[in-house]
Amino acid sequence: MIMQKIRQEWPELCIVGFARNSGHQAALTAGVHRAYGEYVVSIDADLQDPPEKIVARWAG
Repeated sequence: MIMQKIRQEWPELCIVGFARNSGHQAALTAGVHRAYGEYVVSIDADLQDPPEKIVARWAG
């Protein structure tokens, strides 16, 4: 799995899996509940908002 390979280099990455499709809101809620750290960022896989906006938001 691609995400497991990325996690080897980025141990802070938390992968949340579901046995079946539970919908967008359930996935977002599960991720937020398992999140730790100072910031939590949600970004959709369709990249409607580019990931660069995450850094830009707090950079200046």
